[in-house]
Amino acid sequence: MPGYGLAAAQAQHEMSELSQYLEDRGIDVSYAIHPVAGRMPRHMNVLLAEANVPYPLLKEMDEITPEFDRADVALVVGANDVTNPAAARRPAGGAEDAGGLISALAVSCGLLRG
Repeated sequence: MPGYGLAAAQAQHEMSELSQYLEDRGIDVSYAIHPVAGRMPRHMNVLLAEANVPYPLLKEMDEITPEFDRADVALVVGANDVTNPAAARRPAGGAEDAGGLISALAVSCGLLRG
């Protein structure tokens, strides 16, 4: 789950390398993309494409959220502002609540923050 911190650190290539390392060991990898992750809407998609992340691995919020309860691990990389366990308890609403990726539903959740 990449976010603004990953964009600010320009760490998309390292994220891609980590994903490749995991995939080489038979681990399924998906990227949970919040619509405003990065510095502007769809910025994260551009950064990950630049790092040669295959587009089918990028999942929008409505597509990936149901998968969290089946995931063994959710790795949050510079996206603590868009990971929101409270989102499960309230309806999506205004601009102050751009929605949240409910990573806490995964068996384990790791947070990397710079």
